Amino acid sequence: MYDGEIWKHGVNELRNTYYNTFTASKVKFVFNTEFSSVKTFKTLNYEGSTSRIYSTVSGQEDQVATNGWYNNTITTDLDSGTIPYFLDKENKWFNYIQGNSTGTTTNDISERAFQGLGFALDVGSTSAYHELVLNGALTNNSLDYQPLYDWVGGTGLPNGTKTTTTNQTGAISDQVFTIEPKIVNNIRYVIASADFSLQGTPTGISGIVFADTATPYAINNNVTATISFSTNMPSNDDTRSFTVIGNANPQVL
Repeated sequence: MYDGEIWKHGVNELRNTYYNTFTASKVKFVFNTEFSSVKTFKTLNYEGSTSRIYSTVSGQEDQVATNGWYNNTITTDLDSGTIPYFLDKENKWFNYIQGNSTGTTTNDISERAFQGLGFALDVGSTSAYHELVLNGALTNNSLDYQPLYDWVGGTGLPNGTKTTTTNQTGAISDQVFTIEPKIVNNIRYVIASADFSLQGTPTGISGIVFADTATPYAINNNVTATISFSTNMPSNDDTRSFTVIGNANPQVL
């Protein structure tokens, strides 16, 4: 029955068309042999009718010129990829698995886009960037073994630390750490940028500028610490450390 009328099947010459609606054929495979081991899939091939073919007209390369077999997803718990079309060789159709974009500029050679058949479009030169590890420590910030203030993303401990890692070359860009007040023994503490300073003269750091994100001593006020550097990034990985001394006050109601 369809729309209240009797529908006769088997008289339509169009394949995969039911009730005047076309549905593409698809096959789903589930691989579960040795399920505890990580499997590597490099290529996929089949024997059968033609593959999907895309237009070769400039500007229309994403348009389908000929319908046929393709793979829209290959998914595991670790990665995913696709095969938008297959290549014909001696009546067998094959192609390498193209890993889905990770949205990052760092490529992982273990991903499928680096495996199977294909050609490198470009070979880059050695990167001029090196890894900068920046360690920030807080001191004089504890009461009853609890921190009155801490770095956002810090250790959450008295005299806590925070570490960031960035890639740098030449002049090192300023780095920003943020200090936030805490609640200790059911008392909310507040802070202001005027109460913080850089302790000593750490190597490779020219200074730190402290600024309030809201009204000083307001309950929603944090303090940003903008770190600037006195020397350029060397031609190797580098680690620089600094210590900030400060103060926090109980909130006045």
